[in-house]
Amino acid sequence: MARKKKEANEYSGKNGREGDLIDKFQLNRITEYQTPLMQAWLHAPAALLEPHEQRNFDDIFKLAVKSVQSWNEEDLKMKFLAPTLRLGQFTDDEKGIGFYDRIISATVENIPLTVKSDFMYFIIINVIIFHKGSLRKMIQ
Repeated sequence: MARKKKEANEYSGKNGREGDLIDKFQLNRITEYQTPLMQAWLHAPAALLEPHEQRNFDDIFKLAVKSVQSWNEEDLKMKFLAPTLRLGQFTDDEKGIGFYDRIISATVENIPLTVKSDFMYFIIINVIIFHKGSLRKMIQ
């Protein structure tokens, strides 16, 4: 199957114009992890971890703070993201579904964007099930 030709103004992965994206959306690299946004995220209310889970997360986080600058994408996924997601119990069940290495496309300010996401988790809010001619609605 032939691939769709990218339009002149479409930004996508390695073929995109990173500098143009940085300029258009005024992106800045955050090198200090103690930003107000990170602090708010770290202190947001969440389910408490069991003591052994907290120790695991603390170890994972310390390793990331120490080494993340030298990690490539696979290192980041395997050494930080995967173990953190596991601690968060992001598993496929009736509450949600996780997807790995998926393409996401959207148009932002009339600019088509396409990226490959390492991980997405969709929370199931409303499911309609068709079963033998009847309609059932499940609310989670």
